[in-house]
Amino acid sequence: MSADDRQPDPARDDGVDSQTDRLRRAALQQYLEHGASGLEARAWTEADDDGLRELVAELFGIVDTAGIAIEVVDTEKRYVFVNRAFEDMTGYARNEVVGKTPAMMRPAARTDDDYSPISDRVVGAHDVWEGEYPRQHRDGYVYRYHARISPVRGRDGVPRLYVAVGRDVSEESARLERLERYAFYDRLTQLPNRTLFEDRLRHRLLRFERHPGELAALLFIDFDRFKDINDEYGHDVGDRLLSEVAMRLRHNARSTDTVCRLGGDEFCVLLDRIVRVEDALQVAEQIHNLIVEPIRMVNGLELVPSASIGVTVLNGSSTSVETVMREADSAMYRSKELGEDFVVFDRALDAELRRRRSLQAGLTVAAERGELRIHLQPVRHAATQRIGRLRAILSWLDAEGELHTSQDFLSFAELSGDIVSIGRWTLRQALATLSAIDEELGPQDLQIVVTVTPRQLLHDRFVAELAAMLSDAGLGPHRLVLGLVDVEGRLKQDRVQAVLHDLRTLGVAVVLENFGLGSASIDTLMHSPTSGYVMAPEFAPHIPGSREICGMFDAIHVFARVMNYEMTVPNVTTDVAAIWLSRHGYQWIEGDCVGRPMTLARVMDWLQVARAREASELHDAI
Repeated sequence: MSADDRQPDPARDDGVDSQTDRLRRAALQQYLEHGASGLEARAWTEADDDGLRELVAELFGIVDTAGIAIEVVDTEKRYVFVNRAFEDMTGYARNEVVGKTPAMMRPAARTDDDYSPISDRVVGAHDVWEGEYPRQHRDGYVYRYHARISPVRGRDGVPRLYVAVGRDVSEESARLERLERYAFYDRLTQLPNRTLFEDRLRHRLLRFERHPGELAALLFIDFDRFKDINDEYGHDVGDRLLSEVAMRLRHNARSTDTVCRLGGDEFCVLLDRIVRVEDALQVAEQIHNLIVEPIRMVNGLELVPSASIGVTVLNGSSTSVETVMREADSAMYRSKELGEDFVVFDRALDAELRRRRSLQAGLTVAAERGELRIHLQPVRHAATQRIGRLRAILSWLDAEGELHTSQDFLSFAELSGDIVSIGRWTLRQALATLSAIDEELGPQDLQIVVTVTPRQLLHDRFVAELAAMLSDAGLGPHRLVLGLVDVEGRLKQDRVQAVLHDLRTLGVAVVLENFGLGSASIDTLMHSPTSGYVMAPEFAPHIPGSREICGMFDAIHVFARVMNYEMTVPNVTTDVAAIWLSRHGYQWIEGDCVGRPMTLARVMDWLQVARAREASELHDAI
């Protein structure tokens, strides 16, 4: 029988395997018990037979060619062995590091005190340590090194060597750092985002448990009319503005404070510790002054941003992140409504703003629920004494049965953007109402006056949608008068002016409401393609009793005649005032002395009576 035909002897194989295992364990024991320099050579020379020497060589060959860095130090923290992967990773050859300590790879910016990768915790406590720390490559660059360092004990249980198995994790660390920044930092401004900010705020509130006497403050910052900047100049300009303001806020903040971008045009600043409430107000004023400094864009455009700031003071009674954020947010909204640079939160303000937000939430769905109402108020032409217009007056009967006038919700509907959908519904209903009057009473040649705001005008395709509404109602554009209320001082914006020109081209008249108050001034009127104005309702009750008001009306009348503007005076309650206004050239008069707001059915009856009376008076005159 040839050697190839022999059957394997299981007993012989087991014996060989057992002998091999014993030899491997003996080689490993030799390896572990000698911590002197030249570990491999010593293990080789002390091996007691050729088989053991072969296994020692095999063992060190495996370690040396391993794909992960392996380094061995003695109890003096001096290298006794490193493998090739270590050489590739560090740039140092084996003979350059044996006998030296890992501190040779300490980055220049680190000190012995804060750099101890084979730390006293490992060497002294005979423990296992795993972690990540920086190392400097022989070429000078710094990389991140992750290692697991373990003691290797002799027969007596005492550590003789320490073995570190590790690898360069610079790319992984950089990737994790990028992921962390994506998770906790805003990409545009590089500021902490809402998640990180709320975490820091939560920790600040927890510190009040240990230091209840301390004070901190939260500032909520919201830009004014930021959407208009995006719409008019583009998102690149808006982003540039946000980045510039973020840089200003960051440079102004103390190292202990946190500046955050919540999202959009909203920022928050956490003042980690203040001594007095006045400190927070001083910072709020500084921040506002920083924000309103002009910003010059690369294309030469100069913008002067503005913002509203809400301030809430934090102390031991501050309960939760959600509560203090809501408080600062409420104060910010109040600041925006009042036109103040900043407002400090108080409890009464919170109750009022909760009510307002509840209204806002209901207003958003009011049209869908059929809760909006239109009443019509007659407007009389002073010269002919005929009813030539009807003013559409919007109101809202909410789900609780409470009636709200448009003055109650117009401003925050403009801020929230709900005015766009509400305004669209109002225009459509007003035109349908006028069409119904024509159908019921015959052509009346009445005009209907509908209030609009700049935000409605800036909505995409406003003019085209309006033309379609007029066509659907079967009405000519001359039958509609838009009463423009300049809620936020936007009337002079180029885009608003462009829409006003388009409306004039369409044939729809526009009059400036609330003339004499706020931004509704002569300067605004002169630079806008409007056909006239409606005086602010506060003035009419003082006519003709107040010489000052009457003098102002006379001066405005002269201006209107020169500019060929039509003039309307609302809130006229007495015939005496109506007569005075008629004699002084005011074309249109509205108020209780002409007729109170009515439903459509009531208006039709009222118009029939009014038309009959006018016909009778004309007959008598003939």
